Amino acid sequence: MEAKTNESSAAEAASTGQLLRRYRKLAGLTAQELAHEVNSKHPDDAITAAVVFNIEAERKTAITIPELAHFAEVLAISPIQLLCDCDQPYLPAHSGAFQGKTARQVIEEFTLPREPRNDAPTSVIATVLNLEENLHSILNLGGTIHDMPGGTNPAMNGVACQLAEIRGRMLASQIRQLQAANVRLPDKTSAAVDKARQILRRLELKATKSNNGPAEDNWSIQRKSRHEPSREASVW
Repeated sequence: MEAKTNESSAAEAASTGQLLRRYRKLAGLTAQELAHEVNSKHPDDAITAAVVFNIEAERKTAITIPELAHFAEVLAISPIQLLCDCDQPYLPAHSGAFQGKTARQVIEEFTLPREPRNDAPTSVIATVLNLEENLHSILNLGGTIHDMPGGTNPAMNGVACQLAEIRGRMLASQIRQLQAANVRLPDKTSAAVDKARQILRRLELKATKSNNGPAEDNWSIQRKSRHEPSREASVW
């Protein structure tokens, strides 16, 4: 067992050239066919079979971003699968731009930070990713309380309502940030936002009934007056 551990620690991940050869063969393409497919889609690349062979043999290590993206396009894989050995995520690369790093580390480096550093504003794409994650959580929450009779399980209702309050505030904040950046959401995401609001309103009504208080919609960021057009409607 100890000898096996030492052997695995000395192993290294496949290089970009080895990965290109691996995925080319999995696609059933020769080097000439791969070059032809790339050139037919992107004539300016001027990829030849010799270029493919040189990359695979690691004689050519300076690979451009367009070359990487276009190889991945033809092979129907993600470009990152040519940058690092995703089949061995914990083995370090022995060469290339990510020498000494594992695929897991490389993927983490390519992932946008969710929290800004030094009080910097959160990027638009990070807000979008957080919004999608938040919507997923709210929709799942809606599924758990869909058939829950009000008052039958006060503890469960209370936890769900507390979680809904947190998620609702996050949703309102995320939408305001995207509106300020004039981001247009696709119809599918807009529909998910509307559905999430319905779930949050339903949970709020449950909490209001249990507290015998008046119902008030805290989750919509639209303006109070029905006759006054909302800023949200003008953006999405």
